[in-house]
Amino acid sequence: MKQNMEKESYGCNLITQGKLKFYSLTMPSEILAEIHMEMIVSV
Repeated sequence: MKQNMEKESYGCNLITQGKLKFYSLTMPSEILAEIHMEMIVSV
């Protein structure tokens, strides 16, 4: 039995600038493309 060992990497960072807080999210471009296509189809 062959197992698929493919992994997807995600990252999240908190960026602060004075009193402001920003979040940065990174994900594989293939996942982002799937999400984008789902949003277009659902409109």
